[in-house]
Amino acid sequence: MGAGLKGARVDEQGIIAVTDWSWYNSQMCLTDKNFWKIFSMLILSVSYCFFTKIAFKIFGSTVITDDLFLTRVGIEGYFAGAVSRFAGPLLMQKIGFFKTYSLVLLIEIFIAFTLAKAVYYPQIYRISIITSMMCESTHFSIFPPLSGAIYGPV
Repeated sequence: MGAGLKGARVDEQGIIAVTDWSWYNSQMCLTDKNFWKIFSMLILSVSYCFFTKIAFKIFGSTVITDDLFLTRVGIEGYFAGAVSRFAGPLLMQKIGFFKTYSLVLLIEIFIAFTLAKAVYYPQIYRISIITSMMCESTHFSIFPPLSGAIYGPV
């Protein structure tokens, strides 16, 4: 178990974890390299992907008037994201966590800076949104092993 987790049990209410983080202060947190890795992952990746997942149709409809097309983009994106949840860990096993996450982050940064132009070209917008949803799913499939390595298994 991780340093702060003292015990866990499963009962009818779910998983009950007993923790003690009283020894962990804010100074330790701010000087911990792992904290900054996870913090940057959440800020740079998850915030962007959550925004894209929610607002892609509204943003796309400012230029693209075909609502059915935008709905199909969402369907394809969510399906590709589901497939990516299985492909992400396989890629991580093959090339490692750092390379996998770096690739995901570089793709997300590229899409973030080009999305405003991509919306004028429907097929490029479709590819951008689908790829963005795949990146988010990959993030959520490779993040638990990192957390387990840092904080210990639960």
